[in-house]
Amino acid sequence: VKHESFLYMQAPPTLSWRLDPQDSLSDWTLRVSSSDQFKIHKESHTARDYDTTRSRSHLNLLTKTFFVHKTVLGVGPRRSEFFANLFKNKSGDSRDDVNKKMTKIELLPSAVAVFPFMLDYLYAAPGSPVEITTETAVALRHLASSFGIKEMFNETTSFIKTDMNVDTAVTYLCEGKKFKNEKIVENASRII
Repeated sequence: VKHESFLYMQAPPTLSWRLDPQDSLSDWTLRVSSSDQFKIHKESHTARDYDTTRSRSHLNLLTKTFFVHKTVLGVGPRRSEFFANLFKNKSGDSRDDVNKKMTKIELLPSAVAVFPFMLDYLYAAPGSPVEITTETAVALRHLASSFGIKEMFNETTSFIKTDMNVDTAVTYLCEGKKFKNEKIVENASRII
């Protein structure tokens, strides 16, 4: 009896994409690859099927797999408009699409590197700041814009405005060019 009461006293872990997918009851998979393009593909394969059916062109890409939760990405207080629309299936697709369990995304390498920060932000309690540095700000702002995360977009934009100076302008210029962000490139060039 003492052992049973001890089990009930332990606090459950906070829901996170970082937990084992079996323990967190993950219901969606994101397969994020580095590429020189930005693409999103809805797949009907399960994560297990994908490894055996993936094309040769993807074998040389850096690929990361994230086991996530549709409610956090599409309904939570920091939801992504992109994922909300994807999960609501507004496109009028057939009932077979209900079985889709994966989204493939191709991003620039620096955006793949900060993708976990975006997920951490979506899973965090409202009011928790996004982890931003000079080196990650442009990529995070790009992800926020691409996936429709308004609050994160505003936070990264504010950070860039206050952080861009003579010491950081070269980093912003390089990152702005990678993401084809003319406004950041123009501001960084002016400071330089």
